Amino acid sequence: MQKTPLQVTPAILAKTAREFKRKLDAIADFAPLVQVDVMDGKFVPNRTWYKADSVAHWNPNIEFELHLMVRDPYPVITDWMKVRGLRRVIVHAESPASLKDAILFARSKCLEIGLAISPGTPLRKFLPL
Repeated sequence: MQKTPLQVTPAILAKTAREFKRKLDAIADFAPLVQVDVMDGKFVPNRTWYKADSVAHWNPNIEFELHLMVRDPYPVITDWMKVRGLRRVIVHAESPASLKDAILFARSKCLEIGLAISPGTPLRKFLPL
């Protein structure tokens, strides 16, 4: 049986644009994909910096996935569509947004979509999807 090569995806959690850029520059040469942890301070108590306009202006040669810990994923996804290399979004099963609508929305933007599930979340919440 042929083994699939292991790929490690680094994640960026940053409080400022400067911190984000420093972390992105540090991994850009060896990581083909980076996860951006997006926290809005509403769905989760913490908040991260994730301004798509700045990232698009930096024009990094890297692919991105967004781990959306936000109440409303649609504006974040729409905003990040201007960033070259956006490949995937991950939404939380516990988000107040409709999971079915989020899946359809991401697919309409030709994005892969993933689902993050917190421990204790009943399977019935997302199994039909």
